[in-house]
Amino acid sequence: MSVLEAPVGARVTYPQPDPFRRAVSAAVSEHLRAEGIVARGGVRLWVKAAAIAAWVAGSYVVLVWVPLHPVAAALATVSLGLAGAVVGMSVKHDAVHQAFSHRPGVNSAVAHVGSLYGLTVGWWREKHNRLHHGFTNVAGLDDDLDIGRLARLAPGQTWRPWHRGQHVYLWALYPFLALGQVVGADLQFVLFGRIGPHQVAEPGLARSAALLVEKLSGLALLIGLGLVWHPWPHVLAVLVGVYLVGGLALALTFVVEHTVDTSTFPVVDPVRGTVARSRSEATVRGSANLATHSRLLSWYVGSLNHHIEHHLFPTLPHVQLRRIAPVVRRACLDHGLPYQEFPTLRSALAAHHRFLRGLGRPPTPSGALDPAPHGPAA
Repeated sequence: MSVLEAPVGARVTYPQPDPFRRAVSAAVSEHLRAEGIVARGGVRLWVKAAAIAAWVAGSYVVLVWVPLHPVAAALATVSLGLAGAVVGMSVKHDAVHQAFSHRPGVNSAVAHVGSLYGLTVGWWREKHNRLHHGFTNVAGLDDDLDIGRLARLAPGQTWRPWHRGQHVYLWALYPFLALGQVVGADLQFVLFGRIGPHQVAEPGLARSAALLVEKLSGLALLIGLGLVWHPWPHVLAVLVGVYLVGGLALALTFVVEHTVDTSTFPVVDPVRGTVARSRSEATVRGSANLATHSRLLSWYVGSLNHHIEHHLFPTLPHVQLRRIAPVVRRACLDHGLPYQEFPTLRSALAAHHRFLRGLGRPPTPSGALDPAPHGPAA
């Protein structure tokens, strides 16, 4: 058995050996060698990062120093918000996964540059790498599924009467995702070393002070220069607008990867802490790809629409995920695993809507986990 230590002290074990993991890893490694694909870093990744930096800088310069009509200012705000989301998905995300370089120091530097919008690297690493990738779709451990009592995103979570409307009201709340992370979730990590209910770091004054400097330095730059040239209400309006636009882009990208009507949720034996399926198999069954034919969407979301490939090979630069997709698909089919893929973003969002509506219904009287098509147990 392979053992993963949960931050709350629980021990969750996945069965070993994992024949699918061995097979897909061998096939992808051979493909990378045959095609000469770099396993980390690469010119394409750095060129894209430079283009994104130019997008962010250009939008910011226009907002601060170019006299704009209110409509033009709104468009520039949207541009900066969309660019900020790309920084998270295509730059910081790869850097935290150690994909920008074989050198940890380079990855750390890039990740910290990507903290311009006020989210610390440590919070991202603990929440995303450790909790989400380590316990994908495991209710109570995968923090991406936990938004409190507001919604029910896994069959094992407690149902409440207002969840009947979650397929309606959550869409209006998704734009506030990034803003809530900056002023809520990440701040909780900075001050108390917690992510949701999980104690992931020892709190301390020196630690919190260092993280606050990291968190606020980029924001101070963004806001400070704006205040020199513009009234504070205008700067505040633009800042909130940037977070709302970026938050919506991030939400619409991430929510459709694991919470659609094809998603499964591993069940942990409450006594032994065991999961029936291997980690890689559970990950594939709980993930979905979408609109992988769209190069524009792939560019914008950092190839997170190739989500199955990303979860299986998180340290591979996102610009290479498209090239290993046929190999991963073939391995999944050879091992009898579903390779879930939605042809368009619209179809994926529709599946997420069905998922929310299904889990918003009261659980069955027997107390069993909800059956397909709205979130089967794995």
